[in-house]
Amino acid sequence: MKSAKVLILICFTFYASSQSYPQDTRFNWQGHVVSEDGKPIEFAHIQINAKGKYYLFMSDENGYVDIKYSNASASDSILISCIGFGTRRMLASSLITSHTITLTKTHYTIGEVVVKPQKCKVKTIGNKKRKPIGHSHIGYNSVYALHIVDPKVKGKIEAVKVYMHDMYDKTWKYRPFRLRLFEGDKIFEKELVHEEIIASLPSDGKNWVTVNLSQFNIDIPDNGITVAVEALSADYYLQHGYIESIISDDFLVNSFAIGWTVDLFNNSLVSYSFRARGSSLPREEKLKTNNYMFQILVKTCK
Repeated sequence: MKSAKVLILICFTFYASSQSYPQDTRFNWQGHVVSEDGKPIEFAHIQINAKGKYYLFMSDENGYVDIKYSNASASDSILISCIGFGTRRMLASSLITSHTITLTKTHYTIGEVVVKPQKCKVKTIGNKKRKPIGHSHIGYNSVYALHIVDPKVKGKIEAVKVYMHDMYDKTWKYRPFRLRLFEGDKIFEKELVHEEIIASLPSDGKNWVTVNLSQFNIDIPDNGITVAVEALSADYYLQHGYIESIISDDFLVNSFAIGWTVDLFNNSLVSYSFRARGSSLPREEKLKTNNYMFQILVKTCK
């Protein structure tokens, strides 16, 4: 088990870095999420609210979590939640003197109040295949997206699932990425979530990574929806220690990969590929045969 340690880099002040990252305030904390009796809490969700950005993390089976992100400030807040425990909110700066985050078990008292629950169902739209037949390598600052032409369902978006492919090295799967949602097929025009969502999450079911979006209260648009995964910059991965060099040992661009499937007969799905700026390749490609592995979970209630 990794020993818990706290390291705050350039502690919430503007500091001229000697590593070509001027005026960058980086937050780096390693520790454990535990219950009141000191037992580790696995798969706790940690959300950082920072200047219009949401950074998402999750504790592992030993309760260990490694939180690191850029552009931190003293006002950043952390929201920690897990089923069976009370949700805790705190300032990120309060972790400086702590090695652990403690959650309190939730105790329910049943009274005589009669509650009539809503009848809710969670439906899946998007690519419903369980396994991919290939992978697509996402280069730095590039975006791969899936447009769902006609969702045929109304309701609130509960979560988005992304199939992260192994691609040579399993550590590639869980590197941070930006999740983006757009109305219809207007890529980069009608964004449904104005805050940036940066997910650094392990899988919760083999290769599937689930990003919970229930707090954003997003309705599925009638004219379709596009879900996209965007690779971050090479500088981001380098400065946070996710990679040691831009080119991997296999002479590949050292980013990450998602799965895709071939589906020639599904007219409700259209895939997109947006290349990094400055690339000699076309900026946009529509790839109807490469339906990337994205799923949207929609909660409908009566």
